[in-house]
This record gives sequence, C-alpha cells and structure tokens, in this order.
Amino acid sequence: TTPGGDALAEQGLLAAIEAAAPGDNAPLRAHAQGELGALRERQGRRQQARSLTAAALLTAPLDAHQERYRWQWRLGRLAEADGDLDAAIGAYRRAVAELARVRHRLALVDAGGQSTYATVLEPLYLGLADLLLRRADDLAPGSPAEQALLGERLEAANLARVRTRMPTPAEFESIFAEQDRDDASLARSELR
Repeated sequence: TTPGGDALAEQGLLAAIEAAAPGDNAPLRAHAQGELGALRERQGRRQQARSLTAAALLTAPLDAHQERYRWQWRLGRLAEADGDLDAAIGAYRRAVAELARVRHRLALVDAGGQSTYATVLEPLYLGLADLLLRRADDLAPGSPAEQALLGERLEAANLARVRTRMPTPAEFESIFAEQDRDDASLARSELR
C-alpha cells in the first residue's frame, strides 16, 4: 500500500475501533484491531503490531478461528523477529491449532488469485517446523526434549507437504453430508 493509503486505512481502522466501544461490538473491534496490527507489522512498528494483535485476540469471540489463526501467526512472526524463540513457537502452535478448526473451510484460492496452500498452509507449517528445529538445536542431542521437538517438527513439515486440491463432485457431496451429520449431532447434544 502507499503511504497515503496507509494513512487512510489507519484513520478508518481507528474510527472503527472507537465506534465499537469495548463490549459493544466485540467482533468489529477485534477485526479493526487485528487489521491495524497488520498495518503496523507492514510498517515495521512491531511493538504496536504486537499490542494491537494481542488486543484483537482478547476481544475476538473464541470461535473466530479464521481471524485468530492469522493473529496468532502474526504474534509468532513478531516474536521471532524480536529473537524470542519460545514465544514464537507458542504463537505458531496456537495458530496451527486455530487453523486446524477452519482448514476445511479455506478457499482454495485467495482474493488475489493465489493458492491458499502457498500463502497460508505452507508458510505457517514450515515456519513452525523451522522454529522447532532451531529450538531443538539448542538442546542436548538425543535428549527426550530434543526428540519431542524433532517429532513435532516432522509432523509440521508433513502437514506442509499435504497439498490442497479441488475435491471431486462426489468428494464435495461426501464432505457436505458429513458436515450435515456433524451439525445435526451437535444440535441434538445441545438440546439435551
């Protein structure tokens, strides 16, 4: 974005944050805080990006997984940039956990026409794998802690290798039928 575009975006996001007073419209407030955090990250203002992103996570509904994984991922990148490997690993792990809840709903192609595999899945999983490998390098070779991290790293790397492809019509029907069964089961359990 351009500096003028950044200023305009900033004004709009600040207005949205102010308009959605705490407790009044939490999803709107969280979204605006998260987007302003993204703007601050692009501007290299890491401390502000971290504060805004953390505020978005505190404000957002717990079921806002689509946004929460992106915000956790951002906190991981910011922590990594600051040299805090443990905080980065924790945030990446939380991002992967949030993403697991919505991965099946991700569009195959994002708004810019890029594969979500290339823009989301691969960088997130490989980022976690890299952080885990770097942390394992700090541990005693062959120790249980090192082995656990290396096992988790392998799992993350394997998740990155699973490419997303367009399901066939029969697979779509199966996916939707399974989702309908899960939704009906959940609704019945909530009625009890």
